[in-house]
Amino acid sequence: MDAPELVLSQAHGQATLIVDFLHENVLDFVREESIDDAWVIGTYLSDSDLLLASSASLSRNYEAENVLQSTAASIAVRGVLFGNNYPLSSR
Repeated sequence: MDAPELVLSQAHGQATLIVDFLHENVLDFVREESIDDAWVIGTYLSDSDLLLASSASLSRNYEAENVLQSTAASIAVRGVLFGNNYPLSSR
């Protein structure tokens, strides 16, 4: 399993776009029988959304905004990587 930071560096995208992508597509990688995994991943994604929402209020402090966005993306990727105990095989 890759480290979340490695996944993020390979994604070459903005934190908000990565989190939005994971929200939209995460259920494609979770088995139907693994509702608990989906719940865990959802809590990670919810936490990342909270950080992204709070970073929007820091529009004048670019360094703090950047740190919050990077942290939010890392939390979202960690949730998908580590919260999915029974992932579907690659397509």
